[in-house]
Amino acid sequence: MSNVSKNKILLVGWDAADWKVIDQLMNAGQMPALKGLMERGASGNLRTLQPPLSPMLWTSIATGKRPHKHGIYGFTEPTFDGKAIQPMTNLSRKSKAVWNILNQNSYRSLVVGWWPSHPAEPINGVMVSDLFHKSPKKPGDNWTLPSASVHPSERQKDLDELRVHPTEIRADDIFAFAPHAKEVDQEKDSRLSSLMKITAECSTVHNTATHLLETEEWDFAAIYYDAIDHYSHAFMRYRAPQQAHISDSDHRIYRDVVDMGYRLHDMMLQQLLTYTDDQTHVLIVSDHGFHSDHLRPVHLPVEAAGPAAEHRDYGIIVAAGPRIKAGSVVNGANLLDITPTLLELAELPSGSDMDGKVLTDLFKDPISTNEIATWESVSGETGQHASSTTLTEVDSEAMLEQLEALGYINRPKEGSRVEVEDCQLELKVNLARAYMDAQLHGEAAPILFEIYQTSLSDFRVGHLLATCFIALKQTDNLSALLHDMNERTKKYAEIARKRLEELDPVKKERSRFLERAEEVAQQEKIDSSSTDDEWKPPGHQGIFDQREKWQIQLFEAFAAGDRSKLRYFQASLLTMQGKPEEAIALLKTSQHTAQDHISFFYLLSQAYLDSGEFKHAEATLLQGLEIDPQNPACFIALARCYVKQKLPQDAIKVANRAIKLQYYFPTAHFYLGRAQEMLGDYSAAIESMEMAIEQNPNFKEAFKSMERIHKKAGTVSDAAANWKELRQQFLENQSPEIKAIEKYEFKTFSTDELDVHLESFAQQNDKNSKFVSALWRGIPEPGDKENGEEPVIVVSGLPRTGTSMMMQMLQAGGLTAVTDGKRVPDESNPRGYFESELVKDIQTHNKWVFDCGGRVLKVVSPLLPYLPSRLHYKIIYMQRPMQQVLSSQTQMLKKMKRQTGKSSELLAEKYNQQERYADWLLKVQEIPTLKLDYAEVLADPAKASASLETFLGQSLDRVAMVEQVKPDLHREKQE
Repeated sequence: MSNVSKNKILLVGWDAADWKVIDQLMNAGQMPALKGLMERGASGNLRTLQPPLSPMLWTSIATGKRPHKHGIYGFTEPTFDGKAIQPMTNLSRKSKAVWNILNQNSYRSLVVGWWPSHPAEPINGVMVSDLFHKSPKKPGDNWTLPSASVHPSERQKDLDELRVHPTEIRADDIFAFAPHAKEVDQEKDSRLSSLMKITAECSTVHNTATHLLETEEWDFAAIYYDAIDHYSHAFMRYRAPQQAHISDSDHRIYRDVVDMGYRLHDMMLQQLLTYTDDQTHVLIVSDHGFHSDHLRPVHLPVEAAGPAAEHRDYGIIVAAGPRIKAGSVVNGANLLDITPTLLELAELPSGSDMDGKVLTDLFKDPISTNEIATWESVSGETGQHASSTTLTEVDSEAMLEQLEALGYINRPKEGSRVEVEDCQLELKVNLARAYMDAQLHGEAAPILFEIYQTSLSDFRVGHLLATCFIALKQTDNLSALLHDMNERTKKYAEIARKRLEELDPVKKERSRFLERAEEVAQQEKIDSSSTDDEWKPPGHQGIFDQREKWQIQLFEAFAAGDRSKLRYFQASLLTMQGKPEEAIALLKTSQHTAQDHISFFYLLSQAYLDSGEFKHAEATLLQGLEIDPQNPACFIALARCYVKQKLPQDAIKVANRAIKLQYYFPTAHFYLGRAQEMLGDYSAAIESMEMAIEQNPNFKEAFKSMERIHKKAGTVSDAAANWKELRQQFLENQSPEIKAIEKYEFKTFSTDELDVHLESFAQQNDKNSKFVSALWRGIPEPGDKENGEEPVIVVSGLPRTGTSMMMQMLQAGGLTAVTDGKRVPDESNPRGYFESELVKDIQTHNKWVFDCGGRVLKVVSPLLPYLPSRLHYKIIYMQRPMQQVLSSQTQMLKKMKRQTGKSSELLAEKYNQQERYADWLLKVQEIPTLKLDYAEVLADPAKASASLETFLGQSLDRVAMVEQVKPDLHREKQE
């Protein structure tokens, strides 16, 4: 196929843009570019899909298909060999994107930053992937251009120069977002750094887009900005109106960030529009909205992709151009509709396998939409990747770091089995949610049941499965599931309460540690004459670090039990069982959050309707709409309420409100048809019923209603007359899982089994201890010292400071060394190393140290913080001039035929930091320490032996100790 017209099309993506914020800013005259575009075009809500995860949504926007068709199910996926995870990329996309279809029709495209679009596809034009604009994790980190982030590759060099580093963001730029930024202590508060990073990345996208629009020939351009989403996740909580849990200081400093982010996008839009003419069609879309009012969640769910709870169901759509109706409102738009509409603007047919529709409301003139069966089988150069294309490990790591920083993924130990299993589980959950969003609950239920039986503490899966059973009217399965969830909730609450009780001694111990650290810091400040730019003790986030706070939040959630959702599902079951009065009584006892209110109001109204209390139902729904005036479920429940009260005009009004908000809503079309039937408008009623059946071919009540309406109208409909046969055909064409749902049996687990599972779930592969994270270096575990009067004697220092020699001396003196003999003597240490392989994994496995009382253990200084703190220690710390240490290490590496590639200056800096940290830690924890100079021990081993005997407080064979010191073995001598 070839295109008839080459009028330009510009598609701009603003992730998370929301009308609630935009309307306020436009009314204040602060977004003139967008307002001008709206005045000469059309605008409206753009309903999102579930789950509202950006890689899935932007792929649906670009393909017109739901996730179960296009193949993008989340943020990450297992690598091909299943041994690790990698970011979700366009390599996993199973459908053509709109630019691939346009590529087949001689369009030249520019695609910048689309998520996911890495590696860049070889399209006719230029593609710049979503990895191109990502900043380095830290200001000093390497910032090389990721491979395959630009097509064609020869454009990489000039585009690389357009990237903006966070350090290039000026102070004046930051003051525009946060006028009181000078009040921020940036050593303790990293939020300004986050603001700089977001703004720098946004600037990179815009620089690249405008440069390409100006210098390249193009017919279609798709430019994606992720900054509004990032500004919102980081700073929406501080925006007015001030929430009760936000401090006055935080509100004052950060309240303007989000609004300035929107204003920045309006200014960038103004510049983009200079590259268009009056024949260019311009579309601006967002994949979802963002809660900016009383519906902002105070706490995010303790689960993967928890930040998505801040998303709102409605994004934005604005369109302008020669074929667009000026000043019109778009109703019932869904983000699946964007690609079919773009194809119509390009005068190309959409595919009937696409889940979206052409937005006919946009167009000033009537259109007759054309379709082909599918674009997937149309031949021609698409600009897609070859099947052999893979993602490089370096690029994968960079993208994973970005997702982790945003809070969308938690990363356990790299390459671990847990990491891969968690990733696979999330992909399954997201796929099931995507099926549910498409009203394919029969497809979702088997997936969720399998997860529920194995992921015992993931109650959100149980809630999703309960929702499926309600949709499928599976009362027996719902009853069994609720019984199981109730039992698990009780057991988990008991387990979690015990875990939380363990926190009191932890808090006390760590508080003492912090007090002592402050004392040491103050004393060093008094005693020291050092300059400000020298090393300072590390700061801590408080008693618990972020990972531990996550664990505590998890256990607090389990201890609370989340009874409100269980009551909600129990009330649903009672309603399904014909017991509305019991459902009403149960719902009235429920406590729930603002975001949960709508679901409770909706269900309570249904129970009132079933019990004939129509006025109570109406009042309840109106109360729910006061909280969220754009909730389509409440509107359609009102339509049902008005039909029950024989108020068809009111029913039609609210049913249309529901359809305008969410066109894909078969129940809304059904009650619209019922109201039209009551008015005698049979042709309109039949049309509404046909739409309800088209959207849900298993809608039994719609078939029955259509049969009745045809009889009243004196017309005949094969579909109405044969609805039982048609429904049976529909069921037979569905997957076999739908027929298997009645066979579910829920296994009962004991408290001990759940205890083990919950511990594993909370720790995420951390074998150290219940509430101690290795990230909190040096912080004590709770409890008294456990090994009485027998301390663990630790020989420490940097590698090549004489630690092996000291181990030899102590063993000769009569002490027992902790060694496994696995590291054999060699040319660098001909008398042996006296080490244990266990020390190498001490960061995550340190319980074995409890068995080392009275013995001598060699632990190099960088690993000292990972010794369990509930033990007595005596530390013998070996010291040596840094230049000699580095020289000795270099000689040793040469003998081993290994090199690190690190400069001596960098190594010296890192080693000095480690030594200072170890010295500070030993002071804070008040561990008895004897420091010995390597050269002095060589020169006078007798004196050193006497010092060791005095320090350890026990008799040693000093003669044998002296004999262990052989200066001729130590090649690297002091000059």
